[in-house]
Amino acid sequence: MPARTLPSTAPLTEPANTFHNGHGPDSWLDQQRQRAASNRLPADRAQVLHTLAPYWNPPRHISRQRMYTRVRLLNGRALTPPLRRWINTRHRNWQTLHPDQQTLLHSIGLGLPRSATT
Repeated sequence: MPARTLPSTAPLTEPANTFHNGHGPDSWLDQQRQRAASNRLPADRAQVLHTLAPYWNPPRHISRQRMYTRVRLLNGRALTPPLRRWINTRHRNWQTLHPDQQTLLHSIGLGLPRSATT
């Protein structure tokens, strides 16, 4: 079976309550991020993670990716106040977002209209 690959801009995060065989993948990823920060992550593992999702170890705080994942997984359900604030902040600061972040928000229907970004 071919390896699962993600879009190049997709974050590699899971909701906090996701478990597989009793283990939360995000806790494992957090450990890998900590190892990378202290130069203790084996190069081959870093390469595999980067191949799966180039943004597995984001330059910004991981909480941004977690919020994006929560919003993406809502599937049309009502936004909670924290998620609504997160979206409003992204919209207020749209011009400062990296183009990849803008693309991700557009991909889930939360980007600003193209006319509002020029």
